[in-house]
Order: sequence, then C-alpha cells, then structure tokens
Amino acid sequence: MAYSGTPGSPLPISEVNFDDLPESFPGLVLTGNPYQRGVKYGQVFAEKIRANICRHFDHPDLPSFDSCEWIIREVYIPGLVHHWPRGWNELLGMAQGCEMDVEHLVYLNARDDLAAIRYILEPPVQRPYVPLRPSHAIESTSAFFSQNKTLGRTGPILAHSWSERKRIHDGDDFMVLLEIQYLPDEQVKNMVILVEAGMISGSGMNSLGVAVTGNPLFSTEDYLPSWGTNEKYFPVTCVERFLLEWASVKDVEDILTKLDTHASKHILIANEDGDSASLELGPLTSKELDTYKPIFAHDGDFGNDAKLHTNHFCSWAYWQHRRGLLCRYRGQPSPSRLHSLGQLIKENGHCKMSARQIKFLFSDHERHPNSICQHGADNDDDLNNKTVALVMYHTSRRVVSLCKGPPCRATMMVHFAIREGAAVPASGDSDLCEADKKIVKDMAAALAAVDVEVDMLSQKLAAKRRRRNIFDSIADFKKRRRISNNTPATDAVENERRRLNKTPASDVAQDDI
Repeated sequence: MAYSGTPGSPLPISEVNFDDLPESFPGLVLTGNPYQRGVKYGQVFAEKIRANICRHFDHPDLPSFDSCEWIIREVYIPGLVHHWPRGWNELLGMAQGCEMDVEHLVYLNARDDLAAIRYILEPPVQRPYVPLRPSHAIESTSAFFSQNKTLGRTGPILAHSWSERKRIHDGDDFMVLLEIQYLPDEQVKNMVILVEAGMISGSGMNSLGVAVTGNPLFSTEDYLPSWGTNEKYFPVTCVERFLLEWASVKDVEDILTKLDTHASKHILIANEDGDSASLELGPLTSKELDTYKPIFAHDGDFGNDAKLHTNHFCSWAYWQHRRGLLCRYRGQPSPSRLHSLGQLIKENGHCKMSARQIKFLFSDHERHPNSICQHGADNDDDLNNKTVALVMYHTSRRVVSLCKGPPCRATMMVHFAIREGAAVPASGDSDLCEADKKIVKDMAAALAAVDVEVDMLSQKLAAKRRRRNIFDSIADFKKRRRISNNTPATDAVENERRRLNKTPASDVAQDDI
C-alpha cells in the first residue's frame, strides 16, 4: 500500500504515482496559459471525458443535446466569454485535446442549469404538471466546522460529500483531482479542485486557504432564457471555481449579484480565519424592469461555529420570500440528511472534533436509505444511491483530504498539499516543463498538418475552378453555336446552301475550277 500522507505531511500532487494509489482518484497538474491547460487536461483524460459526455447524453434528468443546442450556442457560450473568458479558453483547449466539440463540453459544464429547465425544454405529456426536482439529481451534503468546533491544530474544515444513482455513476470512474497553477500575469492563486472528467469547476480550495463547495438547488423561478435576445447567462454549474478565482468570503455576495444566471444554486465558502458564508442563490428574476436576484443567507442552528446544507432551500430569508420563489424539492433525503448531521453535532455537545471524527459524521447510516453515507444493497444497482466521495478542505493548513467512495468503507484518507509556487511563465520555450514542451510540439505538428491540408484543399479548389471555367467556355460556345444556327439566312445564302446539298462533290469541284 502506497504512502497516503497526513494532514501534517501531505503529498504534492505532482509527485504522486496514482497508479500505485488506488485509494485516490487520478490527479493532474495543469500549467501554462488557459488554452494550454485545457489541451493537457483533454489529452490526458480524453477517454474519461468522452465517456462522461456520452453518459450525460443518456442521463434521465437532462434534456437531449438536440433540444438545447441553441441555448448552448446563444446563451451559455456568450455568457462564458463575457463573464469568464479564462474558463472558455480552457474549454476550447480541452476540446482540441480530447477531440470533442466544444458545445458538448459546455453541455457537460452546464448540466445543473439544463436539468433545472428540462421540463420547459421537453414538457411531459401529462397535464397538469408540477415541476419537481429532477429524480436522479445528485444528493450532496456540505458542512463547515470553525476552529471552535475542531481540535487543536486541525483548524477550520469545510467538508463535502455527494451521492449518485449507482447505475448512472459507474464505479467512480469519472472523478479527477486537478491542481491548477496559474501564470503570474493572471493574478489568480493556485488551487486544487475535485471534478468529473471534462468539467472545469467543482469543489476546491486555493492557496490562500479559501474553500468553496456547492449543492444543486431547484426552484419554481428557474426559467428558460428567451430565444434571440442576446442574453449572456453564466452557468451556475461553474460557479464554485469562478468564486475560487475571484472571491473572498466578504465579497462573495457582491460577485454573485453581478452574475446573470437563470437557475438556482447553494454556495458554502470559508477561509483560513474561520469566516464562512452559506448562500442560497436564486435566478435573475427580471431583465426588462427591475433586475433582482434573490440571495438568501443561511446560518442554521450553530451560527458561526458550524454551517450545514443539503439540496433544499432552508434559510429563514427564503421562507419570508417564498411567495415569489418555491423550492422544487419534494421528499425526505435532503431534509433527513440535514437533520441527521445536525443531531450528531448536537449530541457531541461542546466537545471539539478531529478530522477523523468528522469523517465518522459523514459515515452515518441513520434513516437509511435517506442517510448521509449511502451505498444501498449490493444486489440492487439501479435504485440505490452510492456515495461517490468525501472531501475535506483544511483551510488553515492548505490541505485536501480525500476519501474515495463511501466513507464508512474507506480504510484511509489521502492528503494532498496546495502549492503556492509560481506557475509556468507565459513565454519562453526553455522555461517550459517537459510535459508542456511536448504539448507545444504536438500543437505545432498539428498546425503544420493543418497547413498542409489547407494547401491541398486550395490546390483542389483551384483545379476545380479551372475545370469549371473550361466547362463554362464550352457551354458558352455551344450556346453561341445554337444561336448562329437559328439565325434567319438571306435568300441567296439559302439557295446556295440548297444547291451545294443537291450537287455532287465532283461537280462542285469543277465549278470551283
């Protein structure tokens, strides 16, 4: 068994051989400019990315790609270009690296937004229809524990776990751990994020000790953007990493207010000092009259000491506002998980917890099948959820602790470090690492091949034009010939033609002599 690190001595992602560490998801360090990072991401995980896109094409909660292609082209791509050009360039690079259409990658990176409006894009046959939460959506649980709730040097911890239907999420095969090292001129701190292959956003933490997680929410105010109005909406599926790049705890609400979104989302953000914010984000409600975006702060039962959230609106501000916005969640799993986690913390009283004890909280099976830790019956793969992972962000230590699969079954957690060091410079091939040199070389070879192909196509097009000119000349000649043949002749000419037709060739020759 390979060494898995400790919170006090974590592993650098760049130095880990993940083939020898089955307790972790595969990891990758991304360097260079946004396009180069995307190309490397796409090349290394090309097979996983393609497989993940294909499984989302058949996902029961998502509209078909054909029915939402227009919203991807007209709404999400302009929104990414406008709000987050760095993310858009990474998607372009990834499309090049994995040889997929960039629209398919946007489809994957806007899945929560598309799931929220599927009942509008593809209305069900039965009427009347109450738009409930998608039945196969991810069930997730987030919790923040300040230094008042954790032992000694443990420091503040932001924890997040999530579950999916076992038949949809097959064997944890799609999760990847990314360490992103930004260029100095980007002025963004390095970060580690845990995502599905092909996605550029997920829960994570940057080198400043700011950690962000998110939970899908669905409200009755989620709406379909209008066709042909040039509205630039930002996909809420990508909001976690966007906040990691730009936001602090005190600025998060202002930044969310400036983002144009048409779907709902929950965000839990914390920093190394133990400051935190739990926000329920509603969609932008009007663009014609008053622009208003509901953002509800949720403190819960523990104030600043701990913040908990799952997949339904539960803030007091929401209940005051709910005449205009209703939660679409119906059922017990989300409220049950929230209640169970709160009860476990209350039962612990004033005792402080270690990271291992927090793992035990997320291993709870009370109220099964609506428990925090889920893996269902081993012989029933279709109907039961399975916990994909538990991840804990130690904000004061800059350490990511990862538990693959249901935490109750994990024999160990793997601990990774977030490096503060400078990323690869923007220019100078000699300053590139070997992996990036290979990427640049491959890109140059690909561009050269494209140039050759363009030259060949140009030559074929020129030859085709020459043939067309010849055919046009022949057609023009035939046309003139037909016109000349149909022109009325004079009587003398006509008589001479008749004489020549009737006179033998020998006589004609004698006359000419």
